[in-house]
Amino acid sequence: MIKTEKLNIPGTLPDKANRLPRFKSVNREHPVKGDGSFRDEDRIHLGYETGFRVLPYLMQDSYSREKEDLELDTVILENE
Repeated sequence: MIKTEKLNIPGTLPDKANRLPRFKSVNREHPVKGDGSFRDEDRIHLGYETGFRVLPYLMQDSYSREKEDLELDTVILENE
């Protein structure tokens, strides 16, 4: 069964999206765990330039700390 409801919770929404896209995370490499099967010379570049990317979305970094009552649309999916 699928239904929609309104959810009332306290929170805050971003004022506006930053005009500049966040091209990638400040961390250039994402930690990658190996299973021990790689040779040392192959492990050198494991995880190279795999940092988190969020393009094409703009950064949403303009938040207020003042909470207000928000009404959010939700979708509920239930199994029988």
